[in-house]
Amino acid sequence: MRKAWLALIFVFSALLLALCLAAFWYGSQKEDSPAYILRDEGGRVAVYQAGAEEPKQVYDIYTHLLPPEDTQKLQQGIPVETEAQLQALLEDLGL
Repeated sequence: MRKAWLALIFVFSALLLALCLAAFWYGSQKEDSPAYILRDEGGRVAVYQAGAEEPKQVYDIYTHLLPPEDTQKLQQGIPVETEAQLQALLEDLGL
C-alpha cells in the first residue's frame, strides 16, 4: 500500500512540475513578442499592431527627413513593447 501512495505522489508531482514548466514557457514566449512595430510606410512613419498587415496609424513624419540611422531602423521595423515606449519613440522622431 505504501508503494502505491509513493507512486501516486510521484506521478502527481511530475504532472505539477510539467504544468509549472509549461506555464513558465508560455509566459516567457508571450513576453518576447512586441505589442507594436514602428516602420516606414510609403515614406512616412507608421505604427502596426504586432502581427497586423495594415498599419494602425500613419503619421505625418516623413522618413526622408530623419537621420539615416533612424530611416534604416524604420525600414527594418522597430519593435515596441509598451504604449509609453511607443509615445516616447514618436516624440523622438518629431511627433
